[in-house]
Amino acid sequence: MYLAKIRVDGERRISQVPLRVSDKQVAQEKLRQLVQEREKELHGLIPAKVMRDAAQESLTKHLKEICGQKGEMLNTSPNLKTGWCC
Repeated sequence: MYLAKIRVDGERRISQVPLRVSDKQVAQEKLRQLVQEREKELHGLIPAKVMRDAAQESLTKHLKEICGQKGEMLNTSPNLKTGWCC
C-alpha cells in the first residue's frame, strides 16, 4: 500500500495521506490529483474539502447538528431559553 507525503508551496507541514492502492501507477495518478486539488484550494480556485463535503449534506442534517449543540449549551446555562430549534 502506498502512502503520500506532500507539502504544497504555501503549506508549513507535511501531510501524510494513505492512497489505499497497491499499484504504483495508480498511486502516482492519485498523488497527482491530490496535489492538484491542494494547489487549487490554496489559490482559492475551489473551496476547502470540508466546505465541499458540507455543501453535499442536507440542510436538515446541519440544522439537527446545530440544534443538538444549542441544546447542550442550553442545558449548561440557566440564563438561556430554548425555542428556535425545538
